[in-house]
Amino acid sequence: MMMDYMKYGILAFLAIASFIDIKRKSLNAIFLDLSVLSIFILSFFFSNQEPLQVVLGLIPGLVMLFASFLTKGAIGIGDAILILGLGAFLVILRVLVVLTVASLLSLIIASIIWFKTKNGKKEIPFVPFLLAGYLVVFL
Repeated sequence: MMMDYMKYGILAFLAIASFIDIKRKSLNAIFLDLSVLSIFILSFFFSNQEPLQVVLGLIPGLVMLFASFLTKGAIGIGDAILILGLGAFLVILRVLVVLTVASLLSLIIASIIWFKTKNGKKEIPFVPFLLAGYLVVFL
């Protein structure tokens, strides 16, 4: 029962974060940090996953965080922190599916934008694509 609440709570969080990301091209640090901290706490105490599974689910987010530092923010640190939060709730395989779907969809949209504008400097928000990947995992 608690997992269902968490699943829909994360869905609502991703929907709100997507709207903010589209509108502002960034996420509010306090909103993001508090939300991800809540996911961590709920996942550790109320998840039916083993603690090792929760920790393994963090690996994709840690890799994205490292990539954010390596690319000097080309990959948003907020996106990486959000993926860490998803990793605490989802098993690693599901996080990888979310990331794969999100990456493929963002590649398609970025390609369309590039062909229309011929300008490679356009930033696109990534959180809406994470939302789409999350929906694929749970639908």
